[in-house]
Amino acid sequence: MLTLLGEVHFWTLKDSNCIRDTDFGAFRYHDKKSCTENILFAGKKGFTEKRNVVWSPGNKRPVRLKDSLKEFEEYLDTLRVVWREWRDCTTLQLMFNTGLIANITLSSISGDVREITFDKYMVGKLQSEYVADVVVSNTHALCSYNDNQITVVNFMKPSLKRGVARKWGQLDAKHHIVELAGPSGRRLERKLSINTAGDMVLIWWRCTRDEVYPWSPVVKDQDRANVHVYSLRGTKAELLCYYRTEFDPVCVVFSQVQPNVINSVEQKISRKGEVTVERCTYEITKNRLQRSSVTSIPLQTHVCCVAFSPDDSKLLLGCIDGSLVLFDDGQGSTHLVKAAFIPTLVCWHPDGALIIVANERCQLQCFDCALACVKIQLVGEDLMPSVLLDLSVYFRHQPTLLHIGWNKKSDALLCPSATAIQDGFLLLLFERGPLAVLKLIGGGGMLNDVHNQGLTSDAMISQYLNVGQADRAVNLLLSLNWDLAGYACLASLHRIVNHLLRLPLTPDREVQLETALGSFHVPARPLSHSTEMEFADPVRDLTRRFFHHLLRYRIFDKAFRLAIDLNEYDLFMDLHHYARSIGDTAMADAALEKADQVSDCSSHSESSDCDCDRSSCSCSTGSSSSVGRRGRGGGGGVGGVGRVMTSVPPPLPVVHKSLQQQLHDSNPRQKVKFSDTVTHITVQEELSGLSEEEERRINTVGLPPVFGCPPPLPPYIPFPRTLKSTAPPDSNFHYQLFNTNTSVPRPTLNTAPQFKDYLGTAPSTLANDRDEEENDTIKVVHFGVV
Repeated sequence: MLTLLGEVHFWTLKDSNCIRDTDFGAFRYHDKKSCTENILFAGKKGFTEKRNVVWSPGNKRPVRLKDSLKEFEEYLDTLRVVWREWRDCTTLQLMFNTGLIANITLSSISGDVREITFDKYMVGKLQSEYVADVVVSNTHALCSYNDNQITVVNFMKPSLKRGVARKWGQLDAKHHIVELAGPSGRRLERKLSINTAGDMVLIWWRCTRDEVYPWSPVVKDQDRANVHVYSLRGTKAELLCYYRTEFDPVCVVFSQVQPNVINSVEQKISRKGEVTVERCTYEITKNRLQRSSVTSIPLQTHVCCVAFSPDDSKLLLGCIDGSLVLFDDGQGSTHLVKAAFIPTLVCWHPDGALIIVANERCQLQCFDCALACVKIQLVGEDLMPSVLLDLSVYFRHQPTLLHIGWNKKSDALLCPSATAIQDGFLLLLFERGPLAVLKLIGGGGMLNDVHNQGLTSDAMISQYLNVGQADRAVNLLLSLNWDLAGYACLASLHRIVNHLLRLPLTPDREVQLETALGSFHVPARPLSHSTEMEFADPVRDLTRRFFHHLLRYRIFDKAFRLAIDLNEYDLFMDLHHYARSIGDTAMADAALEKADQVSDCSSHSESSDCDCDRSSCSCSTGSSSSVGRRGRGGGGGVGGVGRVMTSVPPPLPVVHKSLQQQLHDSNPRQKVKFSDTVTHITVQEELSGLSEEEERRINTVGLPPVFGCPPPLPPYIPFPRTLKSTAPPDSNFHYQLFNTNTSVPRPTLNTAPQFKDYLGTAPSTLANDRDEEENDTIKVVHFGVV
């Protein structure tokens, strides 16, 4: 079973954390003065230091990590954290309610703290110590309170260098106070959200449908609205648009993909106690707010936590009864599972394929984007994966978990190759400290990484297949959207089909193959035309492989239906040959009849769509392989050039060893023997002036040697005859035995002298071919070609 492996690092020097010396999956910092003669303690210390993990933080200048860590722990114990955010993959910023900002830089390899700096620029500049919310972008920072005011900070010199946390005073910051619209005299907790472009900010607060307003003075519409959108231009913030939600909002945020789209989640409770959640999408166009879509999701209980996926296509809802509801906007489907606890915190991995849910009692659980539970365990000597990770065992007193959040993925185009594979870090913020990170080994990855490292959907599907969980891999594929992640879906489909085709076919694997291919052929919602045109050919090739896989195991009914869906001539002929070889005449006749229908339809469409010369028509080259399999009798060519008609023998069936005894009991004929196959190649009636002896020499190519004659000729010999062709005279063509080109160019090669001597010594071998030559056909016999 798929198991995630991790380590937890507590950034603390206090003794409030109790970690056993035999636990090699949890670490904290120790003082150098704490000496002990315990063998287990010394063993863990040596294990930690040899893995380049900090055991005792140093206190050398200019970093002075030990003193900075103690000061940071005092702030966590006495102040309240109002904002925390990963600025990049290794830089974390926090703001306390006094305006103090802490910048933490950690190691991308071990997860240890490398440096802690403090920024006191905002100390004393806030309107109140009760800060409701904070948002920070590259050019602005905003702080909201419980009244109609916000603090706007504009960075005149934004930091462009990645991985460096500069102090706000060095960015030439300018701050000012902005008065907000809305109900005055009421203390409301105002939440903030800034768009990806950084030029608009969203301010919203919760309200009820039956809210009462005074008669006088008259309240304006913008004061009744609980969602306001402001534009940010330098030090100015102007009201763009506003609206009032129909029901109680649970979450209102800007889209993570489009800068002018707002996503909201509103909860509706009827008088009978029925709970319905409406997922709304709003679009800002020309300073106006318009609702573009509304989706109602019925629930059993109230919602306690909400999170959108990184691409905004999925919405995860946590309910107070412990249920998790996943709504897929792209497919219009809803999935529900029960968690091991009542979730209060939810977080999506940046790759969008993994979900972490947690509660206040420090219990964590992992799910993939198809809501399949993924086991997790910390590094240790014993293999003990569990569906629940409980971190409260590392505390002497029961802690309260306030926040979880994944670090951002680094860019492979900007980072060196030495750090191309990174682990994922999940921030854990506890009430009154400490601060910790859960290091997920191999769970980071890189942006723009062609090796698909990390926890992407195709990487997780590959891991599922490695541990034999094909059902979960197929379910994860069904949860993906071909329109949004077409290449990831195609890579995942290739992995699933290739894995299942290597195994013996069973009813379960047959259903898995059908379901995986059906994700493209029969999607929950119709795919766009561009997606179908881009991925139709590779998916069709995989479907053809599934057809021949069914044919090998003699599942003719399903193979026949699949050939009808694909509507290809060669598939029906393969089924016809194989069914005839094992004595199933009914299926062989049905397949042959259907092949004739497909051939007639194709011929009719070609004659109506393409009136030009076959040799010069552009569609002749693209359909040469299908045309070569189409004919079963003689016939003239198009444009004066003979059409090559071949009848390819059926392939030898491949039967797994474990099924040989079963097939022996059901069918007495174990071996399918193919007789010598004769391929009739039709040539044109009007040939060049060749003597009868030259024609006989040409027709001996590929025939078995006669007794007393030299060894047979090589299998590929160019035909030394002159045919009418539209090919350029200076072009060189090499013919093979199974050439399916519809136009035959003029060869210019001559027969070697030793070949002429050989052909002249074997005239008797062609005595039985006179009838065939009179009918303008060449008889080529293949021996042992299967």
